[in-house]
This record gives sequence, structure tokens and C-alpha cells, in this order.
Amino acid sequence: MKIKLIAAAALLGLGVGIAGAAQAAPVRFDNPDPISIDASNVASYVEGGFSLSGQAADFLLLDDGFGNGFLVGGFLGAGPLTLRPASGGTFGLGSLDFGYFDLGDTPGELAITGVLNGQAVAMQTLTLGAATTAQFGSEWLGLSEVRFSATSGFQLDNISAVPEPGSAALLAVGLGGLMLSRRRQARPVRA
Repeated sequence: MKIKLIAAAALLGLGVGIAGAAQAAPVRFDNPDPISIDASNVASYVEGGFSLSGQAADFLLLDDGFGNGFLVGGFLGAGPLTLRPASGGTFGLGSLDFGYFDLGDTPGELAITGVLNGQAVAMQTLTLGAATTAQFGSEWLGLSEVRFSATSGFQLDNISAVPEPGSAALLAVGLGGLMLSRRRQARPVRA
């Protein structure tokens, strides 16, 4: 009986650990760490377990002076900005704040593409204007990256992206639960 109790406690601890890993704070760009730029001129910014990367001259982080930061992109149209989990794996995109940022051009569109293993699996085009929030549905789950590209200047903030626990860990929890729930068959009593 003690072994069952210990195994149940271990399984519960594993489940809590996995659930904790599946929660993340929004990427807010407030009080940001520095952006790193590699030899190929690709800039990377890491916050909340996610990495945002793109051509160094195509995005920057701004602050309103009160500690409220946001990302501005679309300077050169050199390529998409890419959001992915910093440690790999998959995630789901829940919502983000977006809007037009005046770079001397007229408001355009922001194209957002959800990618899994190099293949586009979800797409949405947003019209840029006053800052607003976009919500994303179930087709935005199980992604390896999200790409942002625009036809004008744009701003992003409060990106709500949630990492998904690995399927091997979920399988282990499920199998452990099945093993624990299996009841021992009663042995016949010998007289």
C-alpha cells in the first residue's frame, strides 16, 4: 500500500510539473534585455521562454518612458520576424496586441503565419490601424514557430504564447495513471 501511495504522489508531482511548464507570461517587451545580433546580421530577443528573431535592421524595441515597451517592425521588409520557444518544442498562440506604427508610410497589413516543422498550418492577415487585440483559435495550437511580416510599419505587444508539454511526458503520466488505477486481483484464501 505504501508503494502505491508513493507512486501516486510522484505521479501527482510530475503532473503538476508538466502543468506548470505549460503556462507562460505574455511577452510584453517591458524593461527588455538587450537584443543580440549574430555574424549573419540576425537579431534575437528572448523573453518569457520565447525567442523573437529577424533581420537586425527590421525591428527594434521601444519604450514609452513609463516602462511599457513594445516591438516595432517593418522597417526594411527584409523578411519575417519569427517567434519560437527558446528551448524548442511546440506552443500555441493565444492573442497579441498589434497596430500600425508610422514609419512615413501608409497603414498596411500584418500577415501572421503559424508554422509546424517548416510547413504553414495557419494564416491570418490583419489590417493595421489603431492598436487592438487579436485572438487566435485552435488552429494556432501545436506550432513550432509563428512568422510576422507586414506591408508597413507595425507594432506588437502582449504576445500570449503558451508552450505545450512534450508528448512523451504526457504519455508517461497517462501510462503511470493507468498502472496505478489497475486493481490487484484478490488471491484465494487457502485454508
